[in-house]
Amino acid sequence: MKDPERFELERAAGPHLAFGRGPHFCVGAQLARMEGSIALDELTRRLRGARLAGDAPPSYVPNLVHRGPTALNVAWDVPTS
Repeated sequence: MKDPERFELERAAGPHLAFGRGPHFCVGAQLARMEGSIALDELTRRLRGARLAGDAPPSYVPNLVHRGPTALNVAWDVPTS
């Protein structure tokens, strides 16, 4: 990866984004999980009208160990004042 210390929003993702395991387990994994949980809690608090967008059910990554959605389309109503 060219210039790994530079933050680039448009950078193509590498082969995976994982916390590793065994001796290579990320020491910040628990903090990252906690931050993610707080961020999702705050989003759901602020976006009260959030709902899944579209009629199609979510599709999942074909992996027995790490199951997660390939995408999650969400819509919400913008409150008018």
